[in-house]
Amino acid sequence: MALGAIAMATSICITNGLDDLYPPFNARPRTYIMQWFRQEDSNEVRLYMSKINEIPKSGADSIYGLWRNESGKTLYLRWDKRYVLQDSTTRIGGVYHTSGHSKRLRFLPDFGDHQTFDYKVNMGHLTLTNKDTSMSYQRIRTFP
Repeated sequence: MALGAIAMATSICITNGLDDLYPPFNARPRTYIMQWFRQEDSNEVRLYMSKINEIPKSGADSIYGLWRNESGKTLYLRWDKRYVLQDSTTRIGGVYHTSGHSKRLRFLPDFGDHQTFDYKVNMGHLTLTNKDTSMSYQRIRTFP
């Protein structure tokens, strides 16, 4: 029997969510596609997963790193979702959040009010805009 003809029943034990009221999915592995199927309320549900060679990148991947504006203020957007905004006299840190559906960036400082910006990255330049302000930064590779 060829591998593609084998159907395997799967069962997942849910320990921290809602109970699944439907039977487990059956899986059919193929060379490049895996098909999962089951019945839900007399409707057949089919899921297809295809093999990929590379994990797709998020738009937010382009904003990680160190940026500096014309006045010398630096913005460091770390991989762990922490940020540091500083100049020669002030240092502000906190957490940032990027939207999964739009190019929107929210800064949640350790102290103070949050701010949300639309962002655009183009050829080493980061532009942050909201209804009150617009800021431009250039990517740098070392701390000043």
